[in-house]
Amino acid sequence: MLRSEMCKRILPGDLSYADSHQTVWVTFSRLVQLLASRRPWMVTQGNHEVEHILLLQRERFTAYNHRFIISIHP
Repeated sequence: MLRSEMCKRILPGDLSYADSHQTVWVTFSRLVQLLASRRPWMVTQGNHEVEHILLLQRERFTAYNHRFIISIHP
């Protein structure tokens, strides 16, 4: 299979290493925007995407879930 024939990119967690710094998420998003716009991405969360700040966030993975919407349908 040629490189140009790849159908998706798989990123297995620890995407931006933002660790609750939202500006790092923005920078990461801008850096990968061109690649992400040309091929589907399948991402999974890692320990750096947890970003659970007590008293400020009720749920974990808040920034990750707002940036990556994963379809559960085939």
